[in-house]
Amino acid sequence: MTALDGNDDDYEWRMKRAKELWPSTRDFSDWTKSLRSKIRSAIVKFYVYD
Repeated sequence: MTALDGNDDDYEWRMKRAKELWPSTRDFSDWTKSLRSKIRSAIVKFYVYD
């Protein structure tokens, strides 16, 4: 069983829960983007300036 085979009800519940925690998915994607860019810049700094 992979995570993708998980039951749909559980998936639906998780998505609903995520929407409750982050009312707008747009905000959430913006947040993940900014987090990713922060991580990327930290890695770049680490490798470039080390």
